[in-house]
Amino acid sequence: MAEQVKRELIPNEEFVKHSDIFNKKEVIKVTDNIYAAIGFALGNSIMGFLEKGVALPEVWSHHKLPNEVASFFTTSYGAKVRRSSRQFGVMVPASRKINAGLGLDVHIHHIPGETSDQIGVWIPSWKAFLSGDDVYKAFPNIYTIRGAPARDPVDWYTSVQKMLDLDPDYLVPSHHRPLIGKNDIRNVLIPYRDGIQFVHDQALRFINKGLTPDEIAKRVKLPEKLEKHPYLREFYGTVPWSWRPSRPFPLSTPEKASRVIALAGGVNNVISEAIKAWNKDDIQWALELASYVLIQDKNNKDAKKLKVDALNLLGSRQINSIAANYFITCALETEGIVNLEDESTRKNEWQIIQKLPLKQLFQIFSTMFTPEVGVCETTEGVVQFIFSDTNSFMVLRIRNGVAIIEENGKAKNADVTVKTTEAKLKEAFITRLDGKGDYTKVLDIDGGIVKFKNYMNCFEEDFQLLLP
Repeated sequence: MAEQVKRELIPNEEFVKHSDIFNKKEVIKVTDNIYAAIGFALGNSIMGFLEKGVALPEVWSHHKLPNEVASFFTTSYGAKVRRSSRQFGVMVPASRKINAGLGLDVHIHHIPGETSDQIGVWIPSWKAFLSGDDVYKAFPNIYTIRGAPARDPVDWYTSVQKMLDLDPDYLVPSHHRPLIGKNDIRNVLIPYRDGIQFVHDQALRFINKGLTPDEIAKRVKLPEKLEKHPYLREFYGTVPWSWRPSRPFPLSTPEKASRVIALAGGVNNVISEAIKAWNKDDIQWALELASYVLIQDKNNKDAKKLKVDALNLLGSRQINSIAANYFITCALETEGIVNLEDESTRKNEWQIIQKLPLKQLFQIFSTMFTPEVGVCETTEGVVQFIFSDTNSFMVLRIRNGVAIIEENGKAKNADVTVKTTEAKLKEAFITRLDGKGDYTKVLDIDGGIVKFKNYMNCFEEDFQLLLP
């Protein structure tokens, strides 16, 4: 047996330096009557010490707070306690731990993000916003490995957008040092907001393409500009989380298939083992092995036959009609008898587009953006759409690898302006899906067709508003 090489445990240097931010305990005066306590951990927000006889202060929370607390301490409580203990390093030895107004006009904002009950405090006269747990100097924990409910990324980046819209002079997060100055705040909030939207949009884009969770985790990479931003370093959350210790950063399905085949000694050995599994009525294992071969060689006839047979057999054995339909349809797809991307399915898309409200149609842009194509990751631009029949406006803003939609927005300095009607725009989408002709005739484009095409080339081909 091969001898295992010993490797020294060396803490990540960048992570150690990041922890230094919190090592110094201090109370920072942000502006008059606003203070931030740094280095006192969670006790800052949940503990208070009062002299005997002093009236207890009121504690304000969002109405969802009781449900958030109850859900943690009831359903799957045991699993959450174990996984929380791992996440927060409860059992990690100390030697190895690296980090662990009366009369004032105050506006309370619901800003779901880290939790759905999150609230922020806006003090208009001071232009100060207290952002709770929604902004960290680290990539946010959209999914926690401890088992808390997954955070809704759309809610989260929408909450950050609310902060941007308020245009504060002071931003006071609960878990980090305050930020002072409009420009400094915007330089943090814009990439932070866009980073969350990027992960959501690209994950959904690849889900719609049929990729597996492991494949998506490999494919979704923050654009370099965001990945290197100090407020998006992955000290807290990461893009490819999984709670299992062996799977926080899983291999993609093609990588895994390649290694399984190599471990077995080649494709023929894998097929041989798959046939043995089939003969022993271990149909699921036969299906998985055949699938590994087809990932590496999609035209392998032996593997394809075995996969089709396994899918059909598993389908026939199901008591659940949904499962049966799923297995059998997959078998038909593998044989090439059924194509879920053919003309008949496209007709359904046309009908949907015709009936979709304009806002929902534009929202599809977000999950069709292709940052990996050409220079799209670094492309920036603003397209203003004006609809003469409804006197409405839409803005498509491209930056940081995301497409941002602003309903009824009016861009001051749009790079391209498209004038049309809602009906003509929908016709343009349908024409594009149909693969017929150039329909610049129905779009009045100001700012240059070439520039508009360059923007459209950053979207999935089926969703581009102009033919290349």
